[in-house]
Amino acid sequence: MSGAVVVEAPGAYRLVPHEPREPGPGEALVRVHAAGICGSDREVWQGNRPEGYVRYPLTPGHEWSGTVERVGAGVPASLAGRKVVGEGFRNCQVCDRCHAGETTLCTAGYEETGFTQPGHGAHADPARAAAAPAARRRRPHGRRPAGARRLHRRRRAQGERPAR
Repeated sequence: MSGAVVVEAPGAYRLVPHEPREPGPGEALVRVHAAGICGSDREVWQGNRPEGYVRYPLTPGHEWSGTVERVGAGVPASLAGRKVVGEGFRNCQVCDRCHAGETTLCTAGYEETGFTQPGHGAHADPARAAAAPAARRRRPHGRRPAGARRLHRRRRAQGERPAR
């Protein structure tokens, strides 16, 4: 059993016991190795995060990395043992914005781990994370996303050299 930080309201928190459950369909259980705290977490604590972008009580933690321990149904078993980083934005993966790679503009509405949904990180370890969408977005090793390829070609055409 481990513990989790729960921010009850601006400036008020408590430590609670945390027992992770097995990963469900499309999820993975991740052993968190490192977690970050950023300005958005500070806004949650101080109570000045814009309305609609936070739901109290919450478990903070949207910037984290770790290793996949177990996977749920529909997630490739090959992900077990893989090192991963967390993506806080929850998106539908089916709307036009998601298909264009603009997942932070998902038309299904705003949901984000650590703000409107329970967070992960050092605040609740180990953590469950959505795995299937990330597995679908994985690109072959060495390939850049289309936008990065266009930017690289334009810079080369202008005589710029890539940073090493």
